[in-house]
Amino acid sequence: MTASLMRLRYETYSSKFLSARNNAMIRAVWLLLAGDLSKEHEVLISSDQCKNKIKGLKRKWAEYCSELSSTGNNVDKPIVEATCLALMEEFWSRGTGMQGDTLADNDTTGDLLDSDSDDDTRVSTINKSKTVAEGLEIGMKATSSGFHAVASAMSSQQSAINSSPPQRLESAMEARFATVIDQLQTQNNNLAALVEFLRKQ
Repeated sequence: MTASLMRLRYETYSSKFLSARNNAMIRAVWLLLAGDLSKEHEVLISSDQCKNKIKGLKRKWAEYCSELSSTGNNVDKPIVEATCLALMEEFWSRGTGMQGDTLADNDTTGDLLDSDSDDDTRVSTINKSKTVAEGLEIGMKATSSGFHAVASAMSSQQSAINSSPPQRLESAMEARFATVIDQLQTQNNNLAALVEFLRKQ
């Protein structure tokens, strides 16, 4: 199951994690991953269990790399290979040096543990704020244009209503309400499309 989890995280869903721009998108990818893993092994697995397992594997990888880079003076305690060591080396080792072999260095493992791109803290606050600000600006412009359209529709019909006899007043009011409702519906559709677009980003 651990091998399946790592392959799903670092192969199948790798591009989705990299393209996730906010915490909601990251959580959605984790839910998809947990669903696939549950289906594959026919047991219910939550996204939190998947995240915690990956974090635990990263800790074991860091310990393993630290033991490899030690001086070798501790002969009483042999180096214990971590679970799925081959996959850890495949996904987490730097491919530099001869034939891509590297000595484990503490900087690499420290960076790996510090940059938990798997949890919800991956997205930088600056990038997140910029995205939210852009979304609010677009939303405000859409709302403003909707209100302008409603106001212009009401003012264009105002003169016609004032000069109409009382029997036509009711039909003019109904026509104006129908126009306003149509414009509000268009505005709501535009806002829904905007929200959907922002969710995909």
